[in-house]
Amino acid sequence: MDDKSALEDIRNEGTKGYTVLYSRYIKLIRCYVFKYRIPESDVDDLLQEIFHKFFKNILSLKEDSKLLPYLYKIAKNVAIDYLHKGGKEVPSIPLSQLDREMDEDNNYLERDAQYYESCKEQHEQQENQFNLQRCLEQFFGLLNKRERLCLNALKWQAQGYSVDVFTKNPIIIRRMYRSICL
Repeated sequence: MDDKSALEDIRNEGTKGYTVLYSRYIKLIRCYVFKYRIPESDVDDLLQEIFHKFFKNILSLKEDSKLLPYLYKIAKNVAIDYLHKGGKEVPSIPLSQLDREMDEDNNYLERDAQYYESCKEQHEQQENQFNLQRCLEQFFGLLNKRERLCLNALKWQAQGYSVDVFTKNPIIIRRMYRSICL
């Protein structure tokens, strides 16, 4: 399910769209929030607030709106609000140390770009896994019951279960597996 389909599902009062969007963007937004030097103990609370605001206002988005920039905007505002409220103790670096680090490493901007690139790569990997999962779900939907049972049996074997383990209980499964798949 792509972003547009997820939005359509949400607009039609479905719940799968929420899960899809959350799964797709959580890691990327987490990386973005870390940029603001939020203590790790508070990041999950901020992510919850970010996605709450996102889902609360998602129906007001235009259909052709891009979701990631909108999420970034919410994340930025939530992080800045957190910093202004004081939150818990926000770690800081003395300016002298920061100047020294920047003098020692003129690649500060390059490191920042690499950081965002790694977040982007994580997001792309997650999106690829999600698309593969969606493709497999569609494929399984096209199979008949017998074919699904056989593929599930193969999956269990690939996960390290022996045929004997999953055919011992219940008797019906053992008979079905042996009669259909062997």
